[in-house]
Amino acid sequence: MRLTKDKKVMLIGVPGTRNTWLWECLGEELIDDIDLYEENFEVPHQSFIYLGNEKRPYWPPHTSNLTVSQTCKFNRSSYEKIVTVRNPWERYISLFEFMRNTPSHFMYERANAWGFENFLKNVFLGNCTFDLAPQINFLFNNKGKLDFDALFKFEQTDEIKNFFVKRGYKFRDIPLKASPKNFSSYYTQETINLVSQMCWFETTFFGYVAPNLEKN
Repeated sequence: MRLTKDKKVMLIGVPGTRNTWLWECLGEELIDDIDLYEENFEVPHQSFIYLGNEKRPYWPPHTSNLTVSQTCKFNRSSYEKIVTVRNPWERYISLFEFMRNTPSHFMYERANAWGFENFLKNVFLGNCTFDLAPQINFLFNNKGKLDFDALFKFEQTDEIKNFFVKRGYKFRDIPLKASPKNFSSYYTQETINLVSQMCWFETTFFGYVAPNLEKN
């Protein structure tokens, strides 16, 4: 989660939805100094400020809309709220690859030991860290509503840029690092169906359709 320095736009960070790219594009337009966190938010838990015994260098990256709506010290209507969502089948490939290549992540050893199919089955059972939850878990506010002023899909990079440029923010052109996913290299029909059940909200309300493995 990030906030613009003029405190007019809040970026809700759903894990695995191009947050790092967006924060890099906006650069100095954003507040991320951890020493300024308590100036803007109530602190619900020390983990928002500390990782173990070490103080975080930046604001916690993934804070749900629920937590923001409960802890932000500003009037809810005083800032715009934006979020990016992603094809859930693609998102879980990305999260899996990130975790099995990031030794510092709590799920690193599990992701490498399980492989993708068992990784998904454990996510489905809730045997995972919070960042692997379906995107809907990050979207509702404290009144059970989706109160975003702008919701973008992962692939709408031009629309995301235009949103900020029209509001006068500097937006750097930084190349995207994500590459198209070969679904058939990861999924079976069983695991396709597993994600369909787990992420029914994304498929129903954001228009995502399960990949056809015969075409991948």
